[in-house]
Amino acid sequence: MRRNSRNTLCIFIVTLAVTPAALSQVPAFDPSVKLEDARSVTAVRTDTPPVLDGKLDDPCWAKAGTTSIFFNERTYERSTEQTIVRVAYDMENLYIAFECLESDMSALRARERRHDRIQIMNDDSVSVQLDTFHDRRGSYVFTTNPAGARFESRKGLGSWRSGEIGWDCEWKVAASRAEDRWFAEMSIPLDELLFMRKDDQTWGINFRRDEQRLQEEGFWSFRRDDTEHARSFGQLEGLDLKKATLKRRPVFSPYVSATHEFGEERGDDVNVGGDMWYKLDTNFTTAITINPDFGQVETDEDDIVLRDVERFLPERRPYFREGMELFETPIRTLFHSRRIYDIDYGAKVSGKSGPYSFALLDVDGHIVRDEESLSGNYLAARVLRDLGKESTIGVLATNSEREDGYNRLAAIDTFLRLPYDLDLSSQYAISWRGDDVDESDDWTDDAFRLSLNHGERPLWVTLSYIDIGEDFEPDLSFISRKDIRGPELSMNYRQDLRGTRYHDVSGQFRTVLYENHDGRTTLRDYSFRSGFRLNNGLQFGVRGEKDFHDPFDNHSVGVDFGLNTLDRSRSTQLSLKTGEFEEVPYNSVSLRQGLTPLENLTVQLNGELRREDPDDADDENVWLTRMVCNYALTEDAWLKASIQFSHEDQRNFNIIFKWGFLENVDWYVVYNEVKSEDDPLSRMLFTKVVYTF
Repeated sequence: MRRNSRNTLCIFIVTLAVTPAALSQVPAFDPSVKLEDARSVTAVRTDTPPVLDGKLDDPCWAKAGTTSIFFNERTYERSTEQTIVRVAYDMENLYIAFECLESDMSALRARERRHDRIQIMNDDSVSVQLDTFHDRRGSYVFTTNPAGARFESRKGLGSWRSGEIGWDCEWKVAASRAEDRWFAEMSIPLDELLFMRKDDQTWGINFRRDEQRLQEEGFWSFRRDDTEHARSFGQLEGLDLKKATLKRRPVFSPYVSATHEFGEERGDDVNVGGDMWYKLDTNFTTAITINPDFGQVETDEDDIVLRDVERFLPERRPYFREGMELFETPIRTLFHSRRIYDIDYGAKVSGKSGPYSFALLDVDGHIVRDEESLSGNYLAARVLRDLGKESTIGVLATNSEREDGYNRLAAIDTFLRLPYDLDLSSQYAISWRGDDVDESDDWTDDAFRLSLNHGERPLWVTLSYIDIGEDFEPDLSFISRKDIRGPELSMNYRQDLRGTRYHDVSGQFRTVLYENHDGRTTLRDYSFRSGFRLNNGLQFGVRGEKDFHDPFDNHSVGVDFGLNTLDRSRSTQLSLKTGEFEEVPYNSVSLRQGLTPLENLTVQLNGELRREDPDDADDENVWLTRMVCNYALTEDAWLKASIQFSHEDQRNFNIIFKWGFLENVDWYVVYNEVKSEDDPLSRMLFTKVVYTF
């Protein structure tokens, strides 16, 4: 009986040693750690991976590399609610555990349930950023919230100056809550990342925590002028990955879809196709697609914004989104994948070898040129070479082999990191076209951009010079204006205030002066915006514009009001504006209201009304209303519905339902209804099943 008591006591002591409460008693809150210190953490190899349940009671966490001390981005002081991070790995996965201390668990926010939605940043959340080549140029980002939702992205792997780019990765996460803290366990497959297979390597790493109750963004490794990009990261040391597991087998994702049209136009269609991914090595990956069907991709929202150039629409199709950060250049969107549609088949490969990053994409499909659909082969290639610690030089080429001729582009660009938080970027591009029908239509023209940027809180300044030729029109680019040359200046100011009733103050100023190549001024813009926000979420701002877009003088002034703006999913934003556009006076009002009726249901209401008063016609009301609802049952089962009405007797109703009803099997159902003043009623029901193996 006494022996059993001793055994029970021993078991209790061992169990206590690996419970979350015991794990938190590490010497993590080192008082000597200061802002902008060089940070590092050692990853500890484990032979027994953790069971992902969000509880941190696995033996590997007791031995894992441990660190903490996050700094508040606004105040430059230690975060009020601290976070402990643990790092372990094996030859298949990198394991990250977050232990987030929280004195008021009732205020924890975890509304987002769906996978891969940036709205997760409106919740309490934690993120890890990985610079796997430790080249200070780009990173992978993995984010989760207390509900265990997942969001992953890439930030400019090798590119010159990048924001977040959508990217899909099959990683796992689990979250749990205790009385005074919440936990998150991440398992990130090494096979999904690009890295060098060698021992004793160091990656760049950073950790982030967003605490919504206190409106604090905390970072583990911190620079005053940059908390987001890889140059501000600390180091992840001790990775012996020479024998890392590489699954040398392709991953297939075939699909079958069916479309039924039953409006005034009727018809049925069935499609089959699929994707294949294959990792050539730990630093190279390739993908092939055959007859892809993007019917489940969320549609673009309409707007009634006054503009005199083509509207830019972001890429939403998964096949194109991955790896697109490499194609970002100083002349924006020299390769714009949305030019390509109705794809027959395509292939792409990307990776990094030594100082070189590269991407190659080749697609057979269609583009629209001069409102005519043209079939052909479309290719884009990008190579970048690292220079020094943070600079790059790159080349870009695109080629369109259309049924009526060809269209080609070649470009070279540089990004140079300079002292005093300055960087200099430049690019020169040339395009040429040949017409199989009429050689007189052949032409060549070029474009150039030079930009000097200074970025350090609280002021960011960019001074640029741009020159776009009159006939510079590459098939696969998005060039909003041609035949322009001249300077641009933009200044952005934001100061976070601490110890006052104000949360922040901000201001923006931009001016542009373009002339054409005959020396005539064709565009002259001046715009400003300024405002402040209180700690209770009340926001007020003013803005104005005075533009000359040959031959019109345009101008406007406006005021903006906001309530509860620190909680975007429940905020109210009201804008009033008056002005004149292309000799038509107008007054407008717009309202945006966020609602959260249930924890897993969000509603966004948008409305805009513009009253135009032309001199030679009656007054006209231009309006648009939209409601978008997102309801998430689980991460793999969700419903999105949107309905839109406009003054042109236009109605657009869209529902998307996704259900991952079996492992590796996703089912989509889409209903779309469109009615406009000039077009007949169109109703469409679409369904698609995708199996990944």
